[in-house]
Amino acid sequence: MKIKIYADGAVKTNKNNLGSLLDIGSHSVNLLNFLTNNKKLEVLNSSLQLNEYHKDDNGFITIKTGKILSHIHHSFVRWENKFSLEIFYKRGSVELINLPKWGQQVLITSKRKYPSGLPKKNTQFFLSKVDNSWFNEWVYFKKLILDKDFSNNNEGLINMNFLNNCLTKSDYI
Repeated sequence: MKIKIYADGAVKTNKNNLGSLLDIGSHSVNLLNFLTNNKKLEVLNSSLQLNEYHKDDNGFITIKTGKILSHIHHSFVRWENKFSLEIFYKRGSVELINLPKWGQQVLITSKRKYPSGLPKKNTQFFLSKVDNSWFNEWVYFKKLILDKDFSNNNEGLINMNFLNNCLTKSDYI
């Protein structure tokens, strides 16, 4: 199985003086942990590109977790919001394009044709007038507090330390 996460954020100014990976990359690492149910991530490669700011304007990380290979890219120099999540497996793939807060979402599922040929694709479109992601996150957070479940209370710190280690080992372009 191969998972590719590619998320761009349109950030006009970088007021917190962090690069793109430390600023918004932790969300992709968190998503990768959730999708793979694996907290042990191994960085195979990381590169940073400097364009407009003094940190990483474009950050790229290739991560291995078990038999899963992932590629994460975050950018401060993209002029429109974009999110794409692609999951590939030997029999097919799933691709999610866009987030509800940015408009219409597209879900594409593909079934591989053996021995070769065009895959059978199914495309679905979703348009939500209301983005409940922050509300749902708040409800979940509140439930953890009420249940006194603090088992993952250092998850953000772990992700930030992981990304900070990536940055210290990165090649600058």
